[in-house]
Amino acid sequence: MSACCIDNCNNRSEKGFRLFGVPSAQKRRDEWMVLIGKNTLPKWAAVCEVHFDENQFEQHRQDGRKLLRPFATPNLLLKRIVATNTIHTSKHEILDWYR
Repeated sequence: MSACCIDNCNNRSEKGFRLFGVPSAQKRRDEWMVLIGKNTLPKWAAVCEVHFDENQFEQHRQDGRKLLRPFATPNLLLKRIVATNTIHTSKHEILDWYR
């Protein structure tokens, strides 16, 4: 019974959505937290597949599974942050994480 931790996202594994756990490594977790727009999350928090563009997934897997690349981020949330200005981090600080 896993659910996406993104505000206003009702996607769940029971509905057929693939969920990916927020990384436990502190630097990567902090990066995801900025994109998610929250200061704290439980250890088991997950983000559903709709918040990642196709470039964040391993391509052409023979087994057909949808797996994230090792350093993937929920990059579609970046567009939401820049568009709505929901956090106090500058757009340039966020974009620097991707360089």
